[in-house]
Amino acid sequence: MSQWTKLFIAAAAALILVVLVLVFMIFNFDSGDCHNRIHQEYRSPGNVYKALVFERQCGGNERYSTQVYLLKANDPFPTDAGNILILDGRASLVAPTLYWNLPNELWIYHHVSGNEYRLENSWHGNDGVNGEVRIQYKSKPQ
Repeated sequence: MSQWTKLFIAAAAALILVVLVLVFMIFNFDSGDCHNRIHQEYRSPGNVYKALVFERQCGGNERYSTQVYLLKANDPFPTDAGNILILDGRASLVAPTLYWNLPNELWIYHHVSGNEYRLENSWHGNDGVNGEVRIQYKSKPQ
């Protein structure tokens, strides 16, 4: 067997090994899926809506965000990101307190700093029937 043939076989074997390692890593490490954990649920007067404060972690990293999702009271908890407010940090440390002032007005006790990833002032139900929910941000009560 010539020296070039041996070199070719060694290079092919190394390439196969690299491909196998990559395939193993893709199928055995976190795929980047996100996991949500409800921290607190707030139901509106008349039980038409619910606002969920939850903690979200994506991928295998240790970064957490605290988020608020507003939806109709009978809808299941979605798996996507919050549609009202997204903050950096664990829910146990940064979760806002929510209060339904009216059936269609939600107060969020959170000091708006400009560091929020998302900050909505209103929400419209996706069915077009339930109308609009107004959202007001207030300083935390003493």
